[in-house]
Formats: sequence, structure tokens, C-alpha cells
Amino acid sequence: MTAAAAPLLRSPASWIALALVAGGLIVVVPRLASVPPDATVVSIAWVAALLQAVVLTGVGLLLLPRKRLSRFTVPAPALLGATFCTGAGILVNGAADEARLQVLLVAPFGEEFAKLIAVAVLLFAFRPRLRGPLDGLVMGFFVGAGFAVVENVLYVYQAPGPAEAWVSAISRTITSAGTHGIFAGIAGAGLAYLILSSGSRGRRWGVALAALGAALLLHLLWDGLSLWLPTFAYLAAALVLYAAGIVVFILIRRMSAGYELRTGHRDG
Repeated sequence: MTAAAAPLLRSPASWIALALVAGGLIVVVPRLASVPPDATVVSIAWVAALLQAVVLTGVGLLLLPRKRLSRFTVPAPALLGATFCTGAGILVNGAADEARLQVLLVAPFGEEFAKLIAVAVLLFAFRPRLRGPLDGLVMGFFVGAGFAVVENVLYVYQAPGPAEAWVSAISRTITSAGTHGIFAGIAGAGLAYLILSSGSRGRRWGVALAALGAALLLHLLWDGLSLWLPTFAYLAAALVLYAAGIVVFILIRRMSAGYELRTGHRDG
């Protein structure tokens, strides 16, 4: 056991994180095994997952502070997003009987709170090695990225044939580059500010709630507009939301970096 690993294994939050991963696998693995698409669809789903992971990593390198990309802020969040958050999404979305209810309430709230729980557990597990809101931004992004990759595999599995599978894989790879990781990163930065930062308690709660509210609003609009807008109008609105999400994400990054600079952290 390395000197770095020993303190982590003594942290209750680390054991909670491992339990969440195990619980997610219990839900996700049977769901993957229970869907019987043909072999070509299976291959398309996993090739698309690999390509999507590359795309999301590239987006992360463009939008995130590279000095904060570490073994604590990238692999563990991605794993927790792929297992616990996907499993929670399966369970929560399965509880919605009406498609409209699922799109408007269940999916956005259930998925964003699951991602926020994952980020919170990781922030407590790795707290001695973290410095501020930028760590929450990075962790949130990769929690969302891990969730998006496995969620999209499940969507592609539902395709009736290879042509439909490719359409689903490509469209969801493009849209996920500006959705789950962006939303969770925004909320994660606010949560990290609450947990890791000093200052007025009331102010910290206000910042965390505002960040979560922004993530939820973007997710609600992204999903909800599909109920009322025709296809091409929705695509146009989605592009606007895509851009808005990235703008908010960049603003949160700059605000987080500015805060950390003022409090003594100069590498973000």
C-alpha cells in the first residue's frame, strides 16, 4: 500500500464512494446484459463510447485548468459517474410513468442530484489534496462525462438496427459534449466552494445553491424544450443552450480561479 493510498482508505467518504460504485454496478451491469441487440449494434455502442470518451476528454482539456487534472480529479469521478450516477438515473427515470413528467422533472432533478452526491463524496474523500472550487469544476465535469458515456451506450442498445444505432451514437456524442459534464461541473464548483472554502457560511450556501440552480435550469431547458418545439427549432434552441452552458462554465471557471488567487492558490 502506498503512502498516498493509506489515508484515503481510512476516510469514511472513500468507503462510501466504493459502496456507491458497487451499488451502481449492481444496477448498470444487469441492464446492459438484459438488452439483447444484435452484435453489430453492440459493437457500434462500444465503439461510440470510446469515441465519446475521447471527445469529452478533448472538451475537458479545452475548458478545464490542466494543472487540476490529476488521479484524484479525473479517474475516480469518471468511474463514479459511469456507475453510481448511471445506476441512479436508471432507477429514478424508471419510476416516472409519464414521458412528460420524466422529461420535465424526473430526469433533470434525479440526474443532477445524483451527480452532485457523487461530487460531494469525492470532495470529502480527497479533501486534503484539494484546493478550492476549480477542483469541484473538474470533478463535476468528469462525473458528468462518465455518466454520459454509459447512458449513451444504453440508448444505442435500444436502436432497432445498425443504421439507427449510428444515428443515435453520433447525435448523442455531439450533444453530450455540452451537457452532462458542463451541468455537473457548474454545480460541482459551487459545492466545492461550500465545502472547501472559508468565509461567510451564508454566502457559501448562496453560491452553492446558485450554481446548482444554474445547472438545473440548463438541464430543464435542454430536456423540456423538446416537448414543445419541432425538430429543427429544437436543434436551433439546443445550439443556443449549448453555447450558453459553455459560457456559464467558463465564467464559473474564471470566478473560481479568481477566488483561489485571492486566497493564495496560484496554479488554477
